[in-house]
Amino acid sequence: MIISIEKKTFSDAVHIVARFADRKRASLPALSAILIIAGDEGIKMRATNLETGIDHKIEGTCTTKGAVAVPAVILQQMAGSLTHEGKITLEHTGDIVNLVSGTGKSSIKTVPYEDFPSIPFPENPKNRVVLSGVLLKNLFTSITSC
Repeated sequence: MIISIEKKTFSDAVHIVARFADRKRASLPALSAILIIAGDEGIKMRATNLETGIDHKIEGTCTTKGAVAVPAVILQQMAGSLTHEGKITLEHTGDIVNLVSGTGKSSIKTVPYEDFPSIPFPENPKNRVVLSGVLLKNLFTSITSC
């Protein structure tokens, strides 16, 4: 898998998705990882703690399709140390993912992505409810003041 993403987009996505990764379950390392999928539908990052999960689509260029699970804590630290200018390239070969940014290169050992649990999606997305952030905030505010 080879993908290229704007550094700011990558950093923001990692920080959003990493919140859903489980940091306490050592029995299943895939739960403490972010699954990065590059395919025909674009680039996605997924994480779950078996109670909640996220499937976050991000903008970027996919040169070679594939999937890789990277430890969330390490990826979050790497993303936090990036400047927000330019692009970052992720190259996955074997059990290593290389992050190439400008003149720097970092290697991270991956976890088997086959162990990553599937995230259930609603069967009928027509039955979903979409609320604006302002409305949701007002709903919570009115409940807490009772």
